[in-house]
Amino acid sequence: SPYSVPVSGLIAGNYALTAVASDNAGTHATNSIAITVQPRTEWDVSQDFSLTANPGGPWSYGYMNVLGGAFNLLTHSQYSPDNNGLMVFSWSKNGYEPVAVYKNQTSQTAISDGGSGNFPPGTVWFSGGIEGNVDNYGVIRFTVPADKAGTYRLETAVRTYLDGAACQDADFWVLKKRIEVFSRFLGPNSGTAYTNIFALAAGDTIDFVCGRGQDNMAHGSGLKLQASLKRTLTDTRPTVTITNPPNGAVFDAPASFTL
Repeated sequence: SPYSVPVSGLIAGNYALTAVASDNAGTHATNSIAITVQPRTEWDVSQDFSLTANPGGPWSYGYMNVLGGAFNLLTHSQYSPDNNGLMVFSWSKNGYEPVAVYKNQTSQTAISDGGSGNFPPGTVWFSGGIEGNVDNYGVIRFTVPADKAGTYRLETAVRTYLDGAACQDADFWVLKKRIEVFSRFLGPNSGTAYTNIFALAAGDTIDFVCGRGQDNMAHGSGLKLQASLKRTLTDTRPTVTITNPPNGAVFDAPASFTL
C-alpha cells in the first residue's frame, strides 16, 4: 500500500528526494525526483490570516489610540455565531465590543445585522473602537520578515462593511512605518482602493487602519479589507563571459593563450 511522509520547513533551494524500498530478501528499488522550493514573494491578509496566534507570521491585529501611535495587540480570540448560527472567528479586546478583526474562515457566506452584513468565504473585516475608549482605530499590520527586505507592490481595497440603510461612514488610512501615505473618508455604502510600490527594510511596518468616520460613532462603522504585498525578487544568479580567445578562434598546436 502507499506510504506518505510529511515534509515541512524547507528553505528556498533545489532538492533531490529519493525513496528506497527493500524486502526481506535484500532486494532494493529506488526512485528519485527533483523539486524546487521558491522564495516566498507574496502575502495576503485573507490567505495568511491567523486563527491561532497574534502576531501570526508577518500579520498582527490590534488598535491605536492615536493615529500612528503605539500599536496594541488584540489578545482575545473566539468563534461567534452569525445570524444563521455560522461560527465566525475574531480577534478582539474582550470578546464583546470593538475593536475587533474578523475573518469568515468557513465555506459559507456569513450574515450579520439582519442581512445588512454579507461576508463571503475568506472575507476579512474590522472596525474602530467605541467612542470614548482608548481603541480609537482598528489596525491590521504587516511587518516585513527578517530576511525579506526589498521592493514591494502594495495593493489594497476597502468597502464599508454593511449594506443599505444600516451602513454608516468610516475612515481608512494606510501607514508606512506609522506615517500616513494614504487616507480616505468613506460615506455609507462606499469604498476605495490604493496601490503603491515601496522599498521596505526588515522590520518595517505597513498599517491598514479603520476609524469611525466623520460622525465619530462606532455603530454601523467598519470596513471589509483586501490587502496584499508582493516582493520583487532581484536576479542574483552568477554570470560569466569568456572574452578571450574569441569564439571560433583557431590555433596551431601546441597552442598557448590566456583566458
